[in-house]
Amino acid sequence: MPFPLLRQETAGLPQPLFVFGTASLLGINSASPVADDAALVLDALFTQDVRRSFSAALPGDWNIPLADADAAALRAVSPSVFADSAVGLTEVVRDGRYGYATWSFFPPRAEALVVSQVRDVVEGRVTVRQHLAELDATFAEERATVLIPGLL
Repeated sequence: MPFPLLRQETAGLPQPLFVFGTASLLGINSASPVADDAALVLDALFTQDVRRSFSAALPGDWNIPLADADAAALRAVSPSVFADSAVGLTEVVRDGRYGYATWSFFPPRAEALVVSQVRDVVEGRVTVRQHLAELDATFAEERATVLIPGLL
């Protein structure tokens, strides 16, 4: 579902925008002695064949954007409500019209700040710039002292 544009400040962003939220992250520890093998496993998971297999058995469970939407094959094995969504997500990612939900990557205090200020931002008591400046400071402070997921 597209994220609504609530303020004029966002007018220059590509439209519509989508937010991805994920409850888990897949990654490889940089100190792993088998990092290359782990990468092969991840590469194997994110293929059209695997997505088609999941889509046929558990529609919506492996709804990941891939470089190629694989639209015809996906629609042949899964309900259109899922296939259309998966194809749409692939197009959104290809076009750069997405962001990530904060709960995927933010440490606790930074996430709490987002939750506590969201209404103030929407209702105009705090500007987006003010919120992001405070969030950046909180995140930087917390990052220096708390383990958070790393992004490569």
